[in-house]
Amino acid sequence: LCGAVREETGQTVGQLLEQKRVREAKRLLRETGLPVSAVAGQVGIEDYNYFTKVFRRAVGMTPARFRAQNRKRPD
Repeated sequence: LCGAVREETGQTVGQLLEQKRVREAKRLLRETGLPVSAVAGQVGIEDYNYFTKVFRRAVGMTPARFRAQNRKRPD
């Protein structure tokens, strides 16, 4: 299965899972007031420090900075 996924997508299952987690984390950071540690748990990364590292590597900024720059404002 892992080989088929890699052949089809050019990425590992782990990379795809990480991308999905980061996408969902970005949504939660924009749309909710959950603490960053709770967002980490919601996307399946219980270790706050590891979550921050993964998020920063994928997005180029910390989750808190992303939230500050991308928070949805009520209409």
